[in-house]
Amino acid sequence: MKDLKDYDISFSGLSLGEHLYEFEIKSPFFEHFEFDEYEHFDLNAHVKMLKSDTMLEFSVAIKGVIEVPCDLSGELFMQAIEKYFEVVIKFGNELREDDEIIILPFSEYKWNIGQLLYEHIVLSIPLKKVHPGVLDGSIKPEYTNDDYIIEEEEELDEIDPRWAKLKDLNKDNND
Repeated sequence: MKDLKDYDISFSGLSLGEHLYEFEIKSPFFEHFEFDEYEHFDLNAHVKMLKSDTMLEFSVAIKGVIEVPCDLSGELFMQAIEKYFEVVIKFGNELREDDEIIILPFSEYKWNIGQLLYEHIVLSIPLKKVHPGVLDGSIKPEYTNDDYIIEEEEELDEIDPRWAKLKDLNKDNND
């Protein structure tokens, strides 16, 4: 399992102003989080940190690909991932985290961005993954929306006899 020390950003001793970082995110990164839904990752995170007297402002751009199976055909393909987010770090007496503001204790001199990168990457994977070949017609999907609609219509034709009696009750009330 890969240690996340590679994702530490030391801010103590840095001059005020802008500082740039780049992180390569491959499959071993996800082993730390026991995320094994997909196997092949090739992502880069570009981080810009703006250090001021009272806070740190981070702008993070993640870009790359993840190998995922198509929901319709089952074929593996490289899903493009792009995510941009910002986070502000302020300093206080104890650690607190919100969506966009993190409060670190005054005694901290570094911050590990690994957990935040992981969360944003996983949340940026589309819920519905469709192979580009399915979209352009070069791959025939195992399941199509037409199959689902036909099955749905067949189910509507077959009414459970217990519910059929309820229909009769409704007719009696309308008369």
